[in-house]
Amino acid sequence: MVKVNIKWNKKVFENVEVDTSAPVSAFKTVIFGLTNVPSERQKLMAKGAWPGTLKDDANMSLFPIKINHQVMLMGTADAIVPSSASVKIVFVEDMSEADKAASGEALPQGFVNLGNTCYMNSVLSVLRYMPDVRKSLSTLRLNPTDSNVALSCQMRDTLNNLDKASEKMPPFGLVQMLRNAFPQYAQQGPQGGYMQQDAEEFYNTLTQMLNTSLPSTSTASASAQDLLQFEFDETIECVETADEPVVQKQSSDKVFKLVCNIQGNVGNSESSNSAPKIANTMLDGIVLNMEGNIEKNSEILQRNALWKKHQKISKLPRFICVQFMRFFWKPTPDNRDHAGVKCKILRPVSYNETFDVYSLCNEKLQKQIRTNKAIKLKATMPTSSSSSDVPPVPAPAPVPVPTPVSDAMEVTPSEEDEEEAALQAALAMSVGGSAPVPPPVPTTTSVSNIFTESNLPSNFTGQYELMGVVTHKGRSADSGHYIGWVRKKEGSDEWFKFDDDVVTEVDTQAILDLKGGGDWHTAYLNFYKFKEN
Repeated sequence: MVKVNIKWNKKVFENVEVDTSAPVSAFKTVIFGLTNVPSERQKLMAKGAWPGTLKDDANMSLFPIKINHQVMLMGTADAIVPSSASVKIVFVEDMSEADKAASGEALPQGFVNLGNTCYMNSVLSVLRYMPDVRKSLSTLRLNPTDSNVALSCQMRDTLNNLDKASEKMPPFGLVQMLRNAFPQYAQQGPQGGYMQQDAEEFYNTLTQMLNTSLPSTSTASASAQDLLQFEFDETIECVETADEPVVQKQSSDKVFKLVCNIQGNVGNSESSNSAPKIANTMLDGIVLNMEGNIEKNSEILQRNALWKKHQKISKLPRFICVQFMRFFWKPTPDNRDHAGVKCKILRPVSYNETFDVYSLCNEKLQKQIRTNKAIKLKATMPTSSSSSDVPPVPAPAPVPVPTPVSDAMEVTPSEEDEEEAALQAALAMSVGGSAPVPPPVPTTTSVSNIFTESNLPSNFTGQYELMGVVTHKGRSADSGHYIGWVRKKEGSDEWFKFDDDVVTEVDTQAILDLKGGGDWHTAYLNFYKFKEN
């Protein structure tokens, strides 16, 4: 007998006894008594104990099950019918396919691969689970003369049909319209058949299409700029002379993703003598990409000089796409055609479920995030403490209010004072302090609306949750295979794996294991959704 922990949705059943000498059916009977999930619906996974899901004919005595081993259960419980006759009972056979998929009774359907279309299927499988994007698409009206709007409407209708499909669906109309509008996706190889395309390039095409077709302002839905687009502040300073003034400006580029630069000098124009900068985490790689060298004219030196560029985010979207820069162009001067070859960086780059963007933001965003975090901390602190072990904390000093030098001078209260006041008040409350809370310092409208202007909550604290991943398996972006992985619902440990029309379930750990390091499926595009507070 071994005691394990059963995790089901947000519930954890601890110290559940498993008789490893008994058949799997006996274990499932115990689980049914705890969760009301029938044996035939139970999908049991335990990392390090057995591969994949537990088979009914498996010999459990052969598995290395340890004490307190975590077993994850996927499956929907039988409804417990109340005694009230007014409650309507809905049977599974009476549910639509969309309702079955939403309730977990059936897996959602996927797209059929129509000849190297996995690059499209994988990206659309993630976009399918972005309700904000789907809502914005629903406001579009077909305009046959506008190819971007027509293609956006076709994509919307195709996703809607897939939601209601009872079997896998070939997206013939969408693929044909895509190839007509963008001929690069209609390229064919020397042996015939359509060529594999890059999923990241398709995402670029898709975002540019949405940016053109979705309205810039709408009371019913968010625009593409609010949903997916970043804005950046740039600082450029000359490395070769301190006499050249520092250039500060707002980038005019429309950017719909962050780039994780895995290996700094691979494939670029930096000196081959310099040691390459290596990124071991996603955040390190993003910082590496936001800081780089460029060559531009120096008026002081009267020639082109080396300048260092620094970027900071000035506007955040509701969804973040992070591209792992795994592919680069390697020259082949010794080959007859001198064409070069596209190579892939396989080194592992780790990432987390939660992505905190604070360190990537400009000062204005960071101040608002700090203020929101202080307010959130204050709201979660207890109002009193009965513990005698808590040492008294001196009352926080009142926030100094500067006096005007003259009647004509307007003095704006410091935002640092406001944040400090909020933090001190939260600290005093956490230990039962009785000191009066300083009066709130007024903030300007531009600061308080900095997130709501981007369709983010006004109390947003800069954290995003991983909701989708597009992976690549193979040695070149022009070959191999793409797969989409999507979190079933916010905060869930259950994920769908969309291998074109083959859909299976995995847990979060399987998603975090997609960090690379070999020929296994490797994260190429990570998608994050803002976290509600």
